[in-house]
Amino acid sequence: MTKARHYVVTGGTHGIGQAVVAQLLAQQQQVTVLDREQTEEAPWIALNLADSESIRSAVAALKTPIHGLINCAGIAPSDGNQRAVLDINWLGTRTLTETMLPHLTDDAAVVTLASRAGDGWSAHCDEIRMVLPEQDIASLARRIGLDDLTPARAYELSKELLIVWTMQLAGNSRGIRLNTVSPSSVETRLTPAFKAAFQHRQTQNRSLVSRVATTAEVAAAVCFLIGPSASWINGVDLKVDGGVTAKRLLDQWDLAPQP
Repeated sequence: MTKARHYVVTGGTHGIGQAVVAQLLAQQQQVTVLDREQTEEAPWIALNLADSESIRSAVAALKTPIHGLINCAGIAPSDGNQRAVLDINWLGTRTLTETMLPHLTDDAAVVTLASRAGDGWSAHCDEIRMVLPEQDIASLARRIGLDDLTPARAYELSKELLIVWTMQLAGNSRGIRLNTVSPSSVETRLTPAFKAAFQHRQTQNRSLVSRVATTAEVAAAVCFLIGPSASWINGVDLKVDGGVTAKRLLDQWDLAPQP
């Protein structure tokens, strides 16, 4: 019997993160949850991604070996929370991952939950180049005029940064694999906030697919990428969107879909 691997999941008490934890446990894997909220489903360590000391303490409390990190924690856009979105979704996730990397085994993997909202990163490379070097939310805010961005744009930027940064790290010398998963609409407790922030895009996406994804469907893609079966997949942003990306590309290039 294959020995269980140890995976760390942030945001594992609800939504996609909770579904990831459930699927890993069903596979007889060892799981540690890092989250602000406590869970009884697996060993839990408190984590606040907006607090660098909380990040250091959480990583120090982890038992090794660690074969994978799954970044699911994050917040949705809402009125006036542009700074929090970038601070938690981007800076906090980056700090946690970079702090954890030295503690991962050489055959480990990192999967970070991004979003189709970050799919436009290539059109915003100049902005991304400016933001990537910034280490704290105050300097980042000054660099791009963060408070002038809409909450939706701040969320998009946070996911664009995660996708680009993951691709950069994927070339590491240790061979640790890093990938992102970008779902389209998913039914979670954050759905009302996303509907309010991305109302126009939500309507467009629903015209392309018949339903939203379930957390279990997205979690299945995450669990595949984190495991040994995906050993030659690295630096990839995997779209889990029911075909939305394909249909948009066909429309962009004026190529009718096949019947």
